[in-house]
Amino acid sequence: MTHVSRYQMYTNLTKYTVFAHGQALAISRSTRLCNVLGYPTGSTSTADYPAYDVTQLDLPPDKFDCTAADQVLEHVAGNPATAVGEMFRVTKPGGLVVITSCCLNPIHQEDPGDYWRFTPQGLRLLANPHGQVLEAAGWGNPLVCLWVALRRHQVPANPWHPLHRIATANWPAWPLVVWAVARKKENP
Repeated sequence: MTHVSRYQMYTNLTKYTVFAHGQALAISRSTRLCNVLGYPTGSTSTADYPAYDVTQLDLPPDKFDCTAADQVLEHVAGNPATAVGEMFRVTKPGGLVVITSCCLNPIHQEDPGDYWRFTPQGLRLLANPHGQVLEAAGWGNPLVCLWVALRRHQVPANPWHPLHRIATANWPAWPLVVWAVARKKENP
């Protein structure tokens, strides 16, 4: 079961399972997102912080069919455009890069630090030089944004349940989470 703050985002991203083949790279504990995208754990490699710095991945270029970073970019203690460029560098031409992040969210108090906030347009801007952006979107609503305690509740499958309704209601001007999905440009 997925909690409120990721339920609708993960549900939306399942449509990209049609691209799932080969090897995926999960940046800093993003294995769950790789699973949502259709990559089984056995076909997913990890590059977890602090052993890996997403702004300087010590990995060969054009290696992975998909690179996923789930709620990572806001923690990058460096240039987020450099981090996104590295994600595309290690992805094969035609492969997917999937980035999720937070927008309207309290500052994370835990380590690593919390440095950035993104809108769907901001993620599109970061991904656009490297590939064809298939989608840049967000999800949220005032109930979740204002009642922060709801963010971590598990969402019941029953559509009439109040938490299910809150977890699926989207007000585009109130994005709690944002995401971008892009296909890396083919080599010239």
